Amino acid sequence: RCLHAVIQIANAKEEDDSAERAATVAANLISSARLILKLDSEFTEYSPQFLVDNALVVKEPVQGPPRSTFTTEDCLEHLVDVASPKTDAELEEMEKRRCKITVKDCLECAFKEGIPRREHWAHLGCVSKVPPYASLMPRVPVKGEVIEVKKLEDALELLKHGPIGAKLHVFSPDIDRVGEDGVYQGMAGAETRYVGLRDVIIGGVDKVNGVDVATVKICYKKRTSLMKVALNRMIMLLQHHADESQSVEPTRLLVDFIKMSSRCHPNCQRAAAAKEDDSAERAATVAANLISTARVILKLDREFTEYSAQFLVDNALVEKVPSQGPQRSTFKVEDCLEYLVNMASPKTERWRNNSSDAPRSLSRTASSAHSRKGYQDMGIGLIWDAKELKDAFELLEHGPVGAKLHVFSPEIDLVGENGVYRGPSSNGTSYVGLRDVILVAAEKIKGEAVGTVKIRYKKETSFMNVSLSQMFTRLAQSGDESQTIEPTGLLVDFIVLRLSHPDRLKLCSRRLVSTSKDG
Repeated sequence: RCLHAVIQIANAKEEDDSAERAATVAANLISSARLILKLDSEFTEYSPQFLVDNALVVKEPVQGPPRSTFTTEDCLEHLVDVASPKTDAELEEMEKRRCKITVKDCLECAFKEGIPRREHWAHLGCVSKVPPYASLMPRVPVKGEVIEVKKLEDALELLKHGPIGAKLHVFSPDIDRVGEDGVYQGMAGAETRYVGLRDVIIGGVDKVNGVDVATVKICYKKRTSLMKVALNRMIMLLQHHADESQSVEPTRLLVDFIKMSSRCHPNCQRAAAAKEDDSAERAATVAANLISTARVILKLDREFTEYSAQFLVDNALVEKVPSQGPQRSTFKVEDCLEYLVNMASPKTERWRNNSSDAPRSLSRTASSAHSRKGYQDMGIGLIWDAKELKDAFELLEHGPVGAKLHVFSPEIDLVGENGVYRGPSSNGTSYVGLRDVILVAAEKIKGEAVGTVKIRYKKETSFMNVSLSQMFTRLAQSGDESQTIEPTGLLVDFIVLRLSHPDRLKLCSRRLVSTSKDG
């Protein structure tokens, strides 16, 4: 984005400003966390300049779907903006924002916007306006929370789970004299000058000659290096010449510790494992399975590829009713598929899992909110649904069909591998509710029509035979209308998707024409 002369000016600065230092530490914390979680196979540098450009920026809500392309006029308009000098008011506003940026602000920006790799964004120190097509740059999502602690002992506890950020009191010329094997202990003589606080990353703690020291990564005077810092050193600098900036309260050299906690915490994972998936997770799982199956049938994928159900939970209904936020209890398979008509879905290993917040990752769509590396264009063209079983059989000819299954307990738990689920069988039956399933085949077993369904129930995924001829009615009990079920089959509300594959579209067109002729 910058002219060569601008890059030279940035390189000539003695030191990065506070926003650039904070962004560098935040980007390093993200890189370390992703490597520890095996989301990246090697240490990957992410863009600190992206965080400088976007942290604390108040963005206006986008009306309508995000743009996927930009025109020549957009680019010309950007060139005019770049060529036009900023007003004093614009420069002052930008400077005010940059002065306020902290590591926490940068991490929270990454949680909201994702972050691109370093090579996909402008160089650190770039002052040019962000071009409109920058929203198309691939980004990885970042999920987690910021943990801040003041006490050293709390920081050491966080350090057990990976690097942490901190601020280091810097004194000159003492910091310049530490050397590769020395230990920085703050001010050491009368000529010492207090420089200020600098953002650093603590990578580990050790003992050197009986002294507890931390190994920190610091960028100082445009140079990044590792340095040992004494942990037990307390400092206090008296006021000189009434200069308040020279006053430092009694404190340690390292202060204000910060940690990026990646989701999920083990306690969250254990809690999620102890409960059954909710309706949103079940619907998203069926939708993702339908996508995987359709793509392998059409040879768009060479093998059955798992796509992320959690991505759909995170995005589908939010996209549909953004003003109300996610309404998990009303979340349906149709919501997931309708969302993907215009969007894309990541593979399972590139997005967090269904234990609410566990870290996984993904990318590639064409909007600022969804420009993430690793997305797969699903190519969904049509979504068909059917209420009648005979219509579902027609849909089944072209691949698996989504459906809902009336679940009764304990009958569903007693079916076994070779049994057939027939719904309620005794007065002790309890109606559990509807569960999203995938109908994969239909056949006759001992003269009875049965469908083979794939179901996730009580955190277990299995295949089960379901009677297609069994009808039932359950009357309301104790005035509980939720217990009232009209006479119906066990499998209801069938749905199938059609991908935008040329041959498939021709077939769909013929079927639609045939249907219209039949009335």
